[in-house]
Amino acid sequence: MIFNYSNLVKKSWLVAWKNKLLWFFGLFIMAGIEGFNYSDRLNLESIQNSALGWMQSDTTPGALLIVTIVSIILILAFFIMSVICQGSIIKGLGNTATAVQNKFKPLWSYGVSKFWRILALELLFGVAILILLIPTLVGLIGATWSNVFLVVWLALLLIGLVIVSNFIYYTFIYAVLEDKKVKESIILGWKLFIRYFKISFVVSLIRLGLSIAFSIALVVIIFVALIPFVLLGILFGVIAGAIGALLIGILGAIAVVALVLLIRGFLNTFHYALGVYTYLQLIGKKVIPE
Repeated sequence: MIFNYSNLVKKSWLVAWKNKLLWFFGLFIMAGIEGFNYSDRLNLESIQNSALGWMQSDTTPGALLIVTIVSIILILAFFIMSVICQGSIIKGLGNTATAVQNKFKPLWSYGVSKFWRILALELLFGVAILILLIPTLVGLIGATWSNVFLVVWLALLLIGLVIVSNFIYYTFIYAVLEDKKVKESIILGWKLFIRYFKISFVVSLIRLGLSIAFSIALVVIIFVALIPFVLLGILFGVIAGAIGALLIGILGAIAVVALVLLIRGFLNTFHYALGVYTYLQLIGKKVIPE
């Protein structure tokens, strides 16, 4: 089978760019299959140190309990949103292939209707990955294995995740677009993955390479976006003192956060578009030209 990879990337990029409604759903996909593409942006050591510092401080148990409860609620809320939005964004991208107009309410309702199915797939894949991580966790906690072994194991695990990433996409697409049950989605997704292993593997490598390139580009974009605010902050600092510089700093932070959120929404839409349009091309489904 002749597969046009450059056309896939171009089409996925254009679809993601033109369908800005889907950016909203892409923005809230923080768990699941796209979590691996962005996990390197989290400073886990900093988060851990902050949590330990908070627990070792003189904070009252009541305040600590409140913060813990609120944190758990927020994590659950974002996870629920992530599950719903995965169904919505896949459905929306499926609509673009058949020239069906996307509207927020139908997409949201469709994502809600597929919530339990997607949640089951998330949990199954999550447990499988956790089981694979257990040797690493045991090695880190017990300090019984050499650092070289842990590094090699983690490298092999990451390579494995890259290889099977398109299989995971296929499974979710079968569950959402084809309305298949969990077990059937996994079976069909695996069969499609094995049948077109080379194509799926190459697309996974393309996705990984683009993720790295986008991460580097994002750092550059943030740096460039901050330059005007730094200059304004210096100017207002001279004119209005520390208060003026602080206000400019707050405005700059808000602008950068908004920019990062927009980029994240677009990039997640683009990543899912790669998965959906790869799937559609492999099964020979006719796609409406852009």
